[in-house]
Amino acid sequence: MLISCAGMRHSVVIILILTTRCTFSQAAHEYITVVGCFDNGPTEVTAVFNAEELMYADFERQVIEYTVPPFLMLDPGEVLKDIAVYKNAKKVKNLCLAIMAYCRAEEKNPPEEKDPPESILYPAEEVQRGVENLLICFVNHFYPPYIEVSWTKNGHPVSEGVSLSRYYSNDDLTFRQFSTMTFTPREGDIYSCTVEHSALETPTTRIWEPDFSHHSHGPDVFCGVGLAFGLIGVAAVEPYVRLRSAELISSRHPIVLICSVYNFYPKNIRVTWLRNGEPRTSDVTFTDELANGNWLYQIHSHLEYTPRLGEKITCMVEHASFKDPKHYDWDPMPESDRVKIAVGTAGLLLGSVVLLAGVIYYKRNRTGRVLVPVR
Repeated sequence: MLISCAGMRHSVVIILILTTRCTFSQAAHEYITVVGCFDNGPTEVTAVFNAEELMYADFERQVIEYTVPPFLMLDPGEVLKDIAVYKNAKKVKNLCLAIMAYCRAEEKNPPEEKDPPESILYPAEEVQRGVENLLICFVNHFYPPYIEVSWTKNGHPVSEGVSLSRYYSNDDLTFRQFSTMTFTPREGDIYSCTVEHSALETPTTRIWEPDFSHHSHGPDVFCGVGLAFGLIGVAAVEPYVRLRSAELISSRHPIVLICSVYNFYPKNIRVTWLRNGEPRTSDVTFTDELANGNWLYQIHSHLEYTPRLGEKITCMVEHASFKDPKHYDWDPMPESDRVKIAVGTAGLLLGSVVLLAGVIYYKRNRTGRVLVPVR
């Protein structure tokens, strides 16, 4: 149990951490209860599993709201039916308020600390021209827990298809929040997400625009939902992987290979580049595991690369939903190019046959004839 009094924040936060070990992933999983009461806000009680919100107490409606997606846990109320969840939430709420009163008495005018937010803007899925997608504005590490998020498209405000999640608590007693916007990517569109917070002197704006310059090589690889369930019935979700390339202009390598891993859970994952079966670490970069806001994550790895004849490049993915690591080989020649080459080769051969037949026919018809001069 961790208690933070007004000397650290102008609030009281109690964190109870219980760690269990699940056999399906051979890794430790944290179950955390976060209780927060604020002078300038309501009391919140949230249960977190592996840094993802599992449920929260709605004290106005006097109910427990479960936020785990149905594809991960079919009926959380049934799983936790033997635990007096709401009754216990009320108990820790009263405890939090009592501790806050004690802290007020110890320090009459505590200064409120403020942490400015960090924000990042990215799509939930691979961007395809004309295919509906979701833009995610992830705002993290801010305090106090209040922000305003606004969106624009080509400089014009957007409100349709926009949503804002609840606040989620971090281990460092700051907060995070997601804002999403549904959009259909088209060439030339520019989107922005602007965040306002009391710790910022001016609002922070992030810009994003679709990039259709990446060329895919080979078919998409889609994997289904894993059926391995952990201690409390939460499934491991198998990712799907896309391997593609793009040209580099200012680099010592002509292309960059991009291995994108989408929609996986739990968060822990390992992506490794292999060159002829051996790990490649130079000229490799990674993004963080980016949260989609629905318990699922994505990660992207880049390999700057100069193609060599006979060389095999592989993106290897290791995840709790896989029994063994999965390998995705880069094919430098897409299927469409192979078809074009095959058609071109067939056309060339057919043309050669027709030309050869014409030459033979011409020579046969010319044999035995004598040209007679005409006066």
